Amino acid sequence: INAFKESDRIFGELSTEGNKELTDRMPEVYNESITRANGRILSDNLPEEDVLFIKQLFGEDLFNYCNCFEPWFLTTILDTAVYTLNGFSTEYGIDPYFNRLASSIEKNVEGLDTVDCQIEALSFGTYDQQLLSLSAAIKNLSNLEQAKQDALEFYQAYLDGNVDKLISISFEEQDESVSDAEKEYNNLYTQKLILDRNEKWAHTFEDLLEEGGTTFVFAGTIHFIGDESVFKYMEKNGTLEIK
Repeated sequence: INAFKESDRIFGELSTEGNKELTDRMPEVYNESITRANGRILSDNLPEEDVLFIKQLFGEDLFNYCNCFEPWFLTTILDTAVYTLNGFSTEYGIDPYFNRLASSIEKNVEGLDTVDCQIEALSFGTYDQQLLSLSAAIKNLSNLEQAKQDALEFYQAYLDGNVDKLISISFEEQDESVSDAEKEYNNLYTQKLILDRNEKWAHTFEDLLEEGGTTFVFAGTIHFIGDESVFKYMEKNGTLEIK
């Protein structure tokens, strides 16, 4: 906390202004998703057993609300559900915590990403590609107790600072049952969501190092671990030596 308060600059994934802009733009993003779906609805594009599973787990009203959106909308809900079912709350996440702290001490948070970049990552892919991701999320939740246990293991590894465990969970090999189309989409999504941003952030960090002073950064753990992390890109660029 002292490092945060005493830093010359603070960076999050989005700036203070960017977070406000994203909140303001989300209704527009949702409307655009319905338009891009072009009349397609999830109940016509998912197996009946998957539709029934979601309705049983989250209620018919939630599914009906999501039905006319592109698949990414429901996927986002399912991906976070395993954590909320474990009793976690986004209210106590790192991002909202540090954003509130910055506001309380009247410090501005600068952004590593633009709002457009975050929205594009959120809604990446065609309708059919997004269906593959949604089906994978449903499959993951179908064994709910195992999914909850996996989430707890990730959380504990984060608390323990167990980088090897975080890497093994985050970058595990894709199951042999995964189709070629799903593998292709997963690779494209990883490139868009993680790797492209890591490379861009590396250049931002390099500029900050050259500028001097101290910078406090809070962002997703996955960007700072593994063979293509922000730090690895900086090492490739010759601006950081990893021992």
